Amino acid sequence: MKWRVAITITFGLLLGAWLYLDEWSYERPGSLHETLSDPLVAVAMLALAILTGFLVARPWVLLSLVAPIVSLGYLQSTGKHGPDGISPLTSPPGIAHIIWFALMLGIGLGLAAVWRQLRDRRGLRST
Repeated sequence: MKWRVAITITFGLLLGAWLYLDEWSYERPGSLHETLSDPLVAVAMLALAILTGFLVARPWVLLSLVAPIVSLGYLQSTGKHGPDGISPLTSPPGIAHIIWFALMLGIGLGLAAVWRQLRDRRGLRST
């Protein structure tokens, strides 16, 4: 149980830091924004979200989305504007990030449920 909590917290902090640094460095040329917005980094984060949902296999893994919401809210409170000139938290890209990662965690949860069913069914056949 403790490792599931640790994975959830770690993923939440990683996702929150990634979104914070991506939004924070948006208007700074030659900064982290190009690296963090790279498609390979985005695909890796999405794969990590699915893996996290699969490993934790509990609905409370969705609480890891609190960290990116807090980080984008902090940016909004400091007066930072997002890519579309709106605040980072309530802008369409900010909302889309949260929804997209919730869906990826949900896919991981679904895969974990299917895995458990297959494992239990295989165990029933062997007895």
